[in-house]
Amino acid sequence: MNDHVHLAQRALAAGLTLAALAALASTARAQAPAPPADPNVIWACYVPLSGTIYRIRTTDTKEKCASTQHVMFSFNATGPQGPAGPAGAQGPAGPTGATGPQGPAGTGGDGTVAYFKETTSDVVAGPGMIALNLPAGAYSFLARVRVNNGSFGENEAAINCSIGVPGQLTPTETSQNRILDEGQTSFVVAGVITASSPFTAFLNCAGDRATVAPHTSMIALKIGSIVVQ
Repeated sequence: MNDHVHLAQRALAAGLTLAALAALASTARAQAPAPPADPNVIWACYVPLSGTIYRIRTTDTKEKCASTQHVMFSFNATGPQGPAGPAGAQGPAGPTGATGPQGPAGTGGDGTVAYFKETTSDVVAGPGMIALNLPAGAYSFLARVRVNNGSFGENEAAINCSIGVPGQLTPTETSQNRILDEGQTSFVVAGVITASSPFTAFLNCAGDRATVAPHTSMIALKIGSIVVQ
């Protein structure tokens, strides 16, 4: 007797469960919203009698559930991004490498600057024939003097020239004592200086019956340093 009662109770419970699932399916179908066009949404159907799930609304599946008894539902393929995790602890500093040997001293590079000027016509020998305005620094000078003797009286001419600068380090005076009548000669005047402030360098000449010819020139080379031996 009791066995029959138990069987009846189990049958009744199973029937009630199926009825509830069917009601749930009907309610879910009635409340299902229109599917959005979001490609991130996945649509599927739930079969209450078997508990299985199948996809719909893809390129090779149906648009709706295969039966009105199946429950249509949806979910997102990708969930919302979670909060950022805490920053990790800083790792220990790596070991310090050995110091390499000191390299050789570099060259002066492109620091050399040249200042140049020349005459363009005959000039009577005198002071300040050529002037170069120069900034402070170390300089090497080289002047090329061209001289004419225009006395026309069979007299020899003479001339001496020097580079005039403040604080000159080496003597620069150079002389030519025998320039024949209507003759021409040339010679070089050289010198060096290290100046701590801007200055003017002059080519100074003095002579007897001598004329300084065109293209007499002077060049000043600004260099790194000067060593006088």
